[in-house]
Amino acid sequence: MTLSHRASTWRQYFEMVGRDSGHNEESRSGKVRSQIHETYTFLLSRSDFQLASATAPGGLPVRWRGIQVLVDQPLIYYKPVFREVTWELNECNFRLEFFSLDCLVCSLGQDSKPSARIHEISRCFEPREFLPPTLPSANANTGLVADEWETRLPYVLAFVAVLKTWKGFPSCLCEVDCGAAARSISEDLFLRIEEEASSFYC
Repeated sequence: MTLSHRASTWRQYFEMVGRDSGHNEESRSGKVRSQIHETYTFLLSRSDFQLASATAPGGLPVRWRGIQVLVDQPLIYYKPVFREVTWELNECNFRLEFFSLDCLVCSLGQDSKPSARIHEISRCFEPREFLPPTLPSANANTGLVADEWETRLPYVLAFVAVLKTWKGFPSCLCEVDCGAAARSISEDLFLRIEEEASSFYC
């Protein structure tokens, strides 16, 4: 999962696709959203794609956020479910990838305890748990992928605080104040910080 904060790319891909979201559909991200929309529609419309089972271990029915999945229902009916599952997998993968990379490149070495690092990394997400029982859905519009920069601000600063301990961290960001005083920074400065941090991570 890449960090394309400014465009809120992943949330738009999996939740806003196919809607009048107000975004430029001729832009690069707009074209990717359209491509994903067409791919989902094509795959889920194929008559040879069928669920082998809609039963969970123990014989219980399969449900996703209250929606029961039935074998005899056309897969296109479950397109929102497939989109949300894909979103959640990406959320989980990103958190695990972030922690794994931190273990490899954090310059604190043995002075850093895994539990403490997980706590620091968890501050980048909403809710502020590493792998909560329920992750926010794609339409939650919060955390690192929120539309409004003011909403993203505390999460991006927490993200920068973690990256500051990584080897090779950009010198231009070393003086960024990630504490409470930084909440008063301007939008332009915030966007530059966000761009630099996400480029370094990616």
